[in-house]
Amino acid sequence: RAPMTFPTSGPKQIFTNIFIGTPNNGTFTTSIFKGNDTNIGSFVNGSSTAVTDADDEWNLIGNPYPSAIDILSFLNLPANVTATDGTIYLWTHNTAPSNSTVDPFYGNYVYNYTVNDYATVNLSGSTNTAISGGLAPTQFIGSGQSFFVSANDAMPNGSSANVTFTNAMRVTGSNDNFFRNTAENTIEKKRIWLNLTNDTNSFNQILIGYMPTATNGLDWGYDGDALKGTSLKLYSICANKKLTIQGRAWPFDTSDTVPLGYYSPVAGNAKIGINTLENFEDTAIYLEDRLLNVIHDLKAAPYNFTTATGTFENRFVLRYTNSTLSTENIEEYSNGVIISSENGLEINSPLKKIVSVTIYEITGKKIAEYKNVNENKLAITTTTADSVKIFKITLEDNITVYRKNFIQ
Repeated sequence: RAPMTFPTSGPKQIFTNIFIGTPNNGTFTTSIFKGNDTNIGSFVNGSSTAVTDADDEWNLIGNPYPSAIDILSFLNLPANVTATDGTIYLWTHNTAPSNSTVDPFYGNYVYNYTVNDYATVNLSGSTNTAISGGLAPTQFIGSGQSFFVSANDAMPNGSSANVTFTNAMRVTGSNDNFFRNTAENTIEKKRIWLNLTNDTNSFNQILIGYMPTATNGLDWGYDGDALKGTSLKLYSICANKKLTIQGRAWPFDTSDTVPLGYYSPVAGNAKIGINTLENFEDTAIYLEDRLLNVIHDLKAAPYNFTTATGTFENRFVLRYTNSTLSTENIEEYSNGVIISSENGLEINSPLKKIVSVTIYEITGKKIAEYKNVNENKLAITTTTADSVKIFKITLEDNITVYRKNFIQ
């Protein structure tokens, strides 16, 4: 930590520290503990957030080497898979401590930090902690940098396990700051980052990522819990868990919907908007407000709304179509799509025109794409090795159909 003489606000100051000793090298292990409290209790110190079973499972660890490490290599090590929940949480110190921030669970303090200053990183990506001027962390953690992990849910209460650091995780460079750009991953994926802000300039960000190695259920390493606290918070919901990062199944389906929840510590105006998009150029993005019966185009503008104080989990849904077609009609149009090989490979859709077709390997790798078709038939001219292929067929009215076929 910085010296006590450093101010809590104003411009950042530099503190030079001298480390004396032999730099670490080789394999290192440290213990991860999972608390044995099954019901810690309800509200503590006047906080509006209940303390639950999961709140005594956090562990502060760090990079032990005089070089940066690849945190994805750390997460994927088999020993660490069984010990952690697959997400790391990095303190960014984006907001100065304040006496207006509500006390945490334990102890009464004059100055408190905000939980929204924790950035998250896992196999799906990372989230930011500042609406402007901030950089989202990526996979490289500088020497001496600490981070939080939570014990794996499968560990019994009151137990411990070891996490391991190895030289294979170490990288050259990327050591001046853990906020560092990384090379693009070649895996086919679509990702969207959403921001929640309000009139007091509070900020929170979430990530929804579609990729071949994730599912629509809870996935280790692809879903990251939303930290609790009394700050403004946006989260997605999966299997009754609140998530800052959520991985979703691939191939992407425009009929997919993602429930969103939020917590507002104050009543007033708030706004949900797109921060960043990856591979969503040809996809519509909507926010459904079920309270007001509104479907808003997020690509056109952020969605402004008025909120009361509290937690709301049944109001907003992220979706990719505003179609009002009935389920029966969609099923009829989908069933009408046929892939034929009688006169060469051909896709037929007699009831709705074909807008586009994308062909994937079974691994999720994209191998061909046909855009702006606007016909009821499409001849497939792409030739590939014998294998199973997945066809993503988009029809009029944003109807998406998937077919799995063996191509010779």
